[in-house]
Amino acid sequence: GHSKLMIDGYLFVKDYVHENTYYWSCEKRKSEPEYCKTRAITILLNGLHYLKKIDKHEYAPQTGSSEIAQVVARIKQQARDTQDAPSKIIQNNIITIPKNLSPYMPIQEALRMRIKHIRMAKMPPQPQTFM
Repeated sequence: GHSKLMIDGYLFVKDYVHENTYYWSCEKRKSEPEYCKTRAITILLNGLHYLKKIDKHEYAPQTGSSEIAQVVARIKQQARDTQDAPSKIIQNNIITIPKNLSPYMPIQEALRMRIKHIRMAKMPPQPQTFM
């Protein structure tokens, strides 16, 4: 996945980097109904990001979005690192989420599909010819 950055309760996704300048877009850039065009620019110095510029959001920050993003990232990492059943990976991570945030989690079928795609990407390609 893309690198993410949390600023004032809003989650940003890295767009691109030019030298030590990082350009970020709001995670809701392509999401209905927000289609948020907010951008942020950071400068990387000595391994730390310093905020250079940020636009104003048109919507309130979503509670717990960073926690949800961390859980989803952990699920994806475990899909890469283990051969545990998808249901086990999902269940072990969902139990760590506070109850008030669970409605904001992706549905289990979507998480299962993410695990499947990650594991399929790791598999070697099928042979195209037979000897």
